[in-house]
Amino acid sequence: MELHGGLVRAESEGENRGSRFMFTLPVATAPVVAEAAPPQVAPVDRILAGRRELIVEDEPDNQELMRTVVQDLLGGEAVVCRDGERAVFEAVERPPSLILLDLMLPSLSGWEVARRLRQNQRTKIVPIIAVTALARPQERESALHAGCDGYPSKPFAPDDMTRLIAATLARQGVGAR
Repeated sequence: MELHGGLVRAESEGENRGSRFMFTLPVATAPVVAEAAPPQVAPVDRILAGRRELIVEDEPDNQELMRTVVQDLLGGEAVVCRDGERAVFEAVERPPSLILLDLMLPSLSGWEVARRLRQNQRTKIVPIIAVTALARPQERESALHAGCDGYPSKPFAPDDMTRLIAATLARQGVGAR
């Protein structure tokens, strides 16, 4: 699904309460035509301008790369938290428009952060993208089940993250300002 720009998500209200499985795929409005010329690099829309995003990451190099994508490429305001407990507090106090979430964090795992944010009325619809070095399918499934909307693996290219953020916001119905 993700290779086609889509997403699969599973939800459940608990044991013996059933499950709901959803998926999205973008629809092409015109046939895809192969270009003979090399692709041109399009300017990046600053889709996060005027918005506040939360980066939850404990590694300084990864923090800086995510901050570059959010602020320099997409025009947003990045707030960085180094641990899961602080991230939950920060997100509930001032819900961001997007959360970039590492899964392996001190004090509280990214999976638990996502679960808590999905259970809170103030943050239950905030898009969460898990950004992690964990690449096994079961870890990805677990993150999506916890409430994450996307799951790129580290290392990532800034252009790929930019496209994923734009696609995630579009799926959530969050348009450019």
